[in-house]
Amino acid sequence: HSFPTRRSSDLSVLEVGADADGRNWMRVEGDDGTPALFDARCFVLRDEQLPASWVVDLRENGTITLGPPQFLRDGYWEAFFDRSPSAEAEYAEVVGHPRRWW
Repeated sequence: HSFPTRRSSDLSVLEVGADADGRNWMRVEGDDGTPALFDARCFVLRDEQLPASWVVDLRENGTITLGPPQFLRDGYWEAFFDRSPSAEAEYAEVVGHPRRWW
């Protein structure tokens, strides 16, 4: 796995989560524009405010995720990485720009 390398610049967080096993993660766009999961310990927060549009998803196994409701829908990220036109349109609507596919 590669990690975002823009250490001194701000990254937009797409969603955050904590797994029942104790792993805490953030989904951010990497330098190549790919939304990917990274260990939350890799980052320092500069703004602690959550977007008003974010919701909480608590699963039966104890995993909790906070993010836009579009991204928390079951199967969303699978559809996105399968290049589903509707998932790509939702991504562009939420983040304000389309995914840059290389």
